[in-house]
Amino acid sequence: MREKDFILKHGLEKGNPLLTTITKRIREGRPKIPSDLKYTIFEAAEFVQIWLKTRGCAYSKVGSCTCCDYWEGDDVDDVVSEFAEALSKIKPSVKSLLIETSGSVLDTNEISNQELIMILEMLKERQFKKVVIETHLNTITPEKLTSIRNKLKDTEICIEAGVESLSEDILRYSLNKSSVLSTEIKEIIELIHASGCKFIANIMLGVPFVSVSQQIEDAVRSINKLFETGADYVMLFPVNIKEYTLVNWMYQNGLYERVNGQMILRVLERVKKKYINRIDVVWYGNRKQENPAYKKAILGPRYCETCENKLMDFFFNFNILEDTEKRIKLLEGAANTECNCKQELRRTLDMTCNDGLDILDYMDSIYTRIKMIEMEGQK
Repeated sequence: MREKDFILKHGLEKGNPLLTTITKRIREGRPKIPSDLKYTIFEAAEFVQIWLKTRGCAYSKVGSCTCCDYWEGDDVDDVVSEFAEALSKIKPSVKSLLIETSGSVLDTNEISNQELIMILEMLKERQFKKVVIETHLNTITPEKLTSIRNKLKDTEICIEAGVESLSEDILRYSLNKSSVLSTEIKEIIELIHASGCKFIANIMLGVPFVSVSQQIEDAVRSINKLFETGADYVMLFPVNIKEYTLVNWMYQNGLYERVNGQMILRVLERVKKKYINRIDVVWYGNRKQENPAYKKAILGPRYCETCENKLMDFFFNFNILEDTEKRIKLLEGAANTECNCKQELRRTLDMTCNDGLDILDYMDSIYTRIKMIEMEGQK
């Protein structure tokens, strides 16, 4: 299907009103983060992750992003004090820290420049070996990078951002997210490197509105391209179905299926081997719902009885290995295991690889079904 025809058929000349309208409606019922939940802490050996409550993601509020939900934020009286309290609970043995918010750490509507400086001062005192700051691509500026580097001169600094995909079609028509062209990504990476920091790109596996084979192909293509463009690391995120998201609504209406855990192996097998030691897999298991205001569990990738425990062990060991050859050998061992999930994936790929439909054909069929469901709901 031609993109021009797709745009005209579904009224996409300006933005994505269909997906935005449904997403905003879904999020209207989203409860605010409880007043007593100021932060969360996740620790694993020498690594710790601190999430801070802020007023929330600006893109979430306007109905963007079909898969994301970092909760309905609220104004916080003193985010610096909350961070200080969280930091005081971290063991002295921790060497690496990831800091994130309800949206973006570098968004001044969530954390002001002055508050950021105060947080950086506390990080400087703790002398972490590595600090990862998660933020939106559009919030990364030379001034902020300079402030971070000047405060943490002896620390390895990584800026982590959700690229999700390098396909403009997927960003616009599947994820309903503002697209950042490959040339712009390259400029952002060069900016980060010029400040002496490193860049971590988050890539999504299992984007909605496309076939399973297209989901795998997009993740592989995006990962390889990002490394060619200069990314230092990639985090591979299989989609987790979260309450108050469009992808959850699609799942409930039979328009989306959970990621088959074997798809993660397929992606790792197909990326260029020279990059394999710079990829980590995250969100591959059952994740605890940290927000007590939410009633439904997060649905991660699915596995069968044969492969679940084996793959949980594989992903854990894969992430802690740094040697390329050892990772490849571990991957080869995991890929040789037969199970129902792998057989199912083969059948699915055989069907979708030979159906002759392109990405816009798939998107058109699902958009049409969404419109029908919406019309039925209005009767």
